[in-house]
Amino acid sequence: MSFSERAGVVTGVACNIAALLGVLLRPFMPSYSDEIFKQCNVPPTLRSLISIVRNGGHTICFLPQGHVIGEPAPLFKRIEPEDVKRFQKMYSSD
Repeated sequence: MSFSERAGVVTGVACNIAALLGVLLRPFMPSYSDEIFKQCNVPPTLRSLISIVRNGGHTICFLPQGHVIGEPAPLFKRIEPEDVKRFQKMYSSD
């Protein structure tokens, strides 16, 4: 397997893991899940655990070979040192 082919496989697996994380996060963090689906361009029919249950509990390939993903962007806001200090003051027991 050439380096280019291997890079494609690794990228494909990583994108499919991200899509699966979107499904698993859905009940707890729906807005972040929606952002993952948007960035990965996951079809609406695959955005729930039902798609996995229907497959006998086996994970499925969410994003087939040649799938075009959306625009990547950070999911979470960077926590700056000033924010850390502010949170420490807000939540410390002192």
